Amino acid sequence: MGARLRVFLTCDQDKTLLNKYCSEMNPIELEWQHLKNDELVGKMFDNELELAYAVIDGVQVRGERGNYST
Repeated sequence: MGARLRVFLTCDQDKTLLNKYCSEMNPIELEWQHLKNDELVGKMFDNELELAYAVIDGVQVRGERGNYST
């Protein structure tokens, strides 16, 4: 658990203060990284709709590979 997992949350009465965004503390960032590196790498899209469909397909493929429900 090294230094990267320090406490990033401090409370001051009614206020909660957070440090700057930390992608290591957000598990979805790792999934996006795998999606980009495994499913979308090297592909070109003519428009945002094609990209959106590719992302949906990639999420479904990763879910099937990991035996998860999507």
